[in-house]
Amino acid sequence: MIIYRELHEKEVELDLFTDFDRTQAVTECWRKTEGKWEIRSVPFIDNWTEAEYREVVRYLKN
Repeated sequence: MIIYRELHEKEVELDLFTDFDRTQAVTECWRKTEGKWEIRSVPFIDNWTEAEYREVVRYLKN
């Protein structure tokens, strides 16, 4: 069962994301070429660094 609840500011810390896997396989992306947006094949694996998690914590506390 999933339970939703409000987090208190003191709970918003880096360890909040200990079990959070942000990895995603990207195959296509929107790119702007010569003033036009188009979907391009640009495969890569995206995953947050510790610095990015820290940035998310800062945003959430704000």
